[in-house]
Amino acid sequence: MHTDTLEMPRDLLTTGSILAGRYQIIERLGEGGMGRVYKALDTEINATIALKLIKPEISSDRKTIAGLRNELKLARDIIHKNICRMYDIHNDEGVYYITMEYVPGQDLKSLIRQTGHLAVSTVISIVIQVCEGLEEAHKLGIVHRDLKPHNIMIDKTGHVRIMDFGIASSIKSDDLTAHDTIIGSPAYMSPEQAAAQDVDQRSDIYSLGIILYEMATGRLPFTGNDPISVAMKHRTDEVRAPRELNPKLPDGLNSVILKCLEKDRERRFQSPLQLMFALRNLQTISEPVDIQPEAKRKNTLAVLPFVDLSPKRDQEYFCDGMAEELISVLSRIEGIDVVARTSAFSFKGKNIDVRELGKRLNVNRVLEGSVRKSGRRVRIIAQLIDASEGYHIWSESFDRKVDDVFAIQDEVTAAVVEKFEIKLMDRDKKQLVQHRPQNLDDYKLYLKGRFFLNKRTEEGFRESLSYFQQMLKSKPDSALGYSGLAEAYNSLGYFNYLPADEAYSKAREHAEKALSIDISLAEAHVSLAGVKVFYDWDLTDGEEHLGLALKLNDSSIEARHRLAFVLSAAERHEEAMDEIIRAQELDPLSSVINAAAAWVFYLARRYDQAFEKCTEVLKLDPRYHVAHVIRGLSAIETGQFEIAISSFQKALEIEDHDVASFVYLAMAYSKAGKRPQAERIFQKVEDLPDTRYVAPFYRAILLLSLEQKDRALDSLERGLEDRIPWMLFLKAWPIFDGLKSDPRFCSIVDRLRPGQS
Repeated sequence: MHTDTLEMPRDLLTTGSILAGRYQIIERLGEGGMGRVYKALDTEINATIALKLIKPEISSDRKTIAGLRNELKLARDIIHKNICRMYDIHNDEGVYYITMEYVPGQDLKSLIRQTGHLAVSTVISIVIQVCEGLEEAHKLGIVHRDLKPHNIMIDKTGHVRIMDFGIASSIKSDDLTAHDTIIGSPAYMSPEQAAAQDVDQRSDIYSLGIILYEMATGRLPFTGNDPISVAMKHRTDEVRAPRELNPKLPDGLNSVILKCLEKDRERRFQSPLQLMFALRNLQTISEPVDIQPEAKRKNTLAVLPFVDLSPKRDQEYFCDGMAEELISVLSRIEGIDVVARTSAFSFKGKNIDVRELGKRLNVNRVLEGSVRKSGRRVRIIAQLIDASEGYHIWSESFDRKVDDVFAIQDEVTAAVVEKFEIKLMDRDKKQLVQHRPQNLDDYKLYLKGRFFLNKRTEEGFRESLSYFQQMLKSKPDSALGYSGLAEAYNSLGYFNYLPADEAYSKAREHAEKALSIDISLAEAHVSLAGVKVFYDWDLTDGEEHLGLALKLNDSSIEARHRLAFVLSAAERHEEAMDEIIRAQELDPLSSVINAAAAWVFYLARRYDQAFEKCTEVLKLDPRYHVAHVIRGLSAIETGQFEIAISSFQKALEIEDHDVASFVYLAMAYSKAGKRPQAERIFQKVEDLPDTRYVAPFYRAILLLSLEQKDRALDSLERGLEDRIPWMLFLKAWPIFDGLKSDPRFCSIVDRLRPGQS
């Protein structure tokens, strides 16, 4: 009977089947020494996880299972950006399985098979990240014991995660070494592990040395006809120097690999930290890290803001507009990947070597220039530079009348395209300029409107309105002018600077007017999608307009940004992550996009990634208060309440009028058991309506944190009436998970539909 129960899941765990009445199998991911691994949906919390079904021969040993339980208690304590989170071991009628975080991406073994040996810079980058994760685990007394390329995942951004700490063994315990049990993969196990001796952190160093060897040469140091013969070679055979297989391998890396593979563990690196320091000493600035095939990165470009050299230095809007227009045009050319405005403009006013800039933006060419305007004459100098070597590919000076600025833009575009060896048909050339204002005065007004819109402040949004309105007085049929107005009103509504009814009704009116003039204007589809999503709560229509925008302009950052939010709200988290990762690729240094990625991770219950992403944002922009907020929310979900409190306090230091941060701070105090502090904030918020609007949505969160569920639901009802944009995320937001079984909450969620309140 015991065996029948264990064997049953082998037939049951097919796509769509349910384990333990909770986990719905999505697909099989692979099989390892412990058992099969599946991607599954945890239907109780509606989140994707990974599930490892333990082999019957392992799970039948009670002592082994007891040891695994103890191991997982330790493994759960490992919270690190380079380690996959382990959750728990479960038993369903004699079937044992481990639940863990699902990490999308490609395993290192697959990458090695695709490319053979990897570039030295890639090898070093990957292993340094593995070392960072191992160092954290070893500090807690946990050894992996089964480190191999199959257990190292690399996502689309090059981020490395160590998988499968479920069979890790405490350095202070020998539970899993009893009865001479050998755990691990023969091709990667240390000599002491092959001999079924006790292991410590230096066994992981040896396994990592094997991985280094395989990445650097494309081959394993020891192979054989069966696992036992391979294991014996680790104990007895000398390692062939990797440099003999790959003559291009630097001597330093060759020595590091051989030191990792010493038979005597006393002669190896004694910790991941030591190995990491050795690898960092080998890194060279001139060799960029790239885990993608080189062909994918052939045509990459950053357009920097042009420098204002005019006598009065009063042409900033024109300089920025010139660069922004070139970004817009060049990004629509198939075959060139153009970094988005936000990332390129982050270097504005900074004197950074073009080679360093190329590395940070991951591009191989940079377009920069200057503008000198005097009266009706303008001199524009443009130059295309090789970002790896720093030499000029093309440079030209244009001395023209101001009225000739459009012709100059076209000539610069043509020169860049030619240098990228891309041929454009006549119809393609017409499509690139079809939306541009043809009157210079209108063009200036449009540039000024975009200039202030990009400031992303209340004053900037309102200032942009005046320029778009002036543009429409001159040219009443300008689709760009109406689209600009729509986006400004969208922003005023999204950030609660105007009541939702007022802001979104005007945004809708102007977006629809823009599309009635020009149905092919991607920006107008994005703006109308904003209304559909954040005011109508119509995810279907919103997704349709964003899809149209991306068909018209695949490089639209804002379209991908909003689409990621739509997918998150619909709890389609994997698709949301794909979209936001693509947005990050196009705009890698944008605080807004990176914080949006953190929000997507947070809603997907991938709290560690959300926390880490916010930390990255704050390194770039310590005063970006949104990142502090999402960092705090993520910390709450992982039980780091003091960090959460500190994060919300920092957010309030930056934006002292932000009601949401006050609310989250009260929630953090309550979770930390500091009820009096939470109640004091509640009283302060209660006193705010005389002077400041408090959205019912945030009041609901505050009441919920004080365990006043009925009053919280009352506030959510009012949130429906006020059409608060953030109600969109009600079902996906972890804060409300405790209400998902409440009939009244379910009714509110059901009424989040177009035209209902």
